[in-house]
Amino acid sequence: DRLLSTYGTSYPFKNVQQVFHADDLTIANLECALTTRTSYKDKTHTLVGDPSYAYILKQAGIDVCNLANNHTKDAGTGGYSDTKTALNSAGIKFSGFSEDGIVTLSKNGITVKVGFAGFQTPTPEASMRARVKALKKRCDIVVVSFHWCDTTEWASKIFASDRKMAQAAIQAGADLVLGSHRHVPAGIERYRRKYIVYDLSNFVVGIKHKSSGGRPLTDSMIFQWTVTLDDKKRITDQSIRVIPCTTSTTTATYPATDAMGTQGAPVNNFRPAVLTGQRGRELLERIQALSTVEIS
Repeated sequence: DRLLSTYGTSYPFKNVQQVFHADDLTIANLECALTTRTSYKDKTHTLVGDPSYAYILKQAGIDVCNLANNHTKDAGTGGYSDTKTALNSAGIKFSGFSEDGIVTLSKNGITVKVGFAGFQTPTPEASMRARVKALKKRCDIVVVSFHWCDTTEWASKIFASDRKMAQAAIQAGADLVLGSHRHVPAGIERYRRKYIVYDLSNFVVGIKHKSSGGRPLTDSMIFQWTVTLDDKKRITDQSIRVIPCTTSTTTATYPATDAMGTQGAPVNNFRPAVLTGQRGRELLERIQALSTVEIS
């Protein structure tokens, strides 16, 4: 609230919104409740924001949000309902625990329906497959988001259970799989000619920064997927691009270590940016080392 009142609502995404506005469609994992309710779940960290913050996302160029994660119900089912109402008011589509989002896009004389489904693991594979299959019947392209709550956070690796579920989603009809919850990039793979991004990492995040092995865990990225469709709306060609980013753009550091931050790590100023130069190249190399496909 203090930063927004001082610098305006464009503050969080100011350094990256030009990337989002240039895309035909931008999806994000919204990991908080947008509500004015003050009764929260009894848990270590509750993430709650004002419903008006939905317009910050819209202003930044975000078109779709995944809500199937472990924080959108921090203010209960009522807070979750408030979140959906806020996004609807801002003109943002969403996919949730049972809600599918559908966006219609028209470009170069072709109109396509893009469907979005979100899941928080662990989740029954059979019901996940059924939902994705049903969505594929209604849409030309299907994007599935997974929030990996049954595996370890802060781990830059691909877990076998994640891979199994992601591949099952593709078998059911998903054209792209996006993962989250691990807070750091976890690599990119390709299965049946479809891409799996195992973790998009943190971006604008309301926590302090840790460090591991002397390196701050501020790594982030923007994943771009470009597809070419034929006159029957089938994908005939596709390419990917990874834009290296950092979650912090300040030189200030934490003076001491506590439960959420590490001494010497960059202060979180809630304002990510694209990494260029040597830092950007090094981050791309780290993501490439975790991946089985060529990234650029």
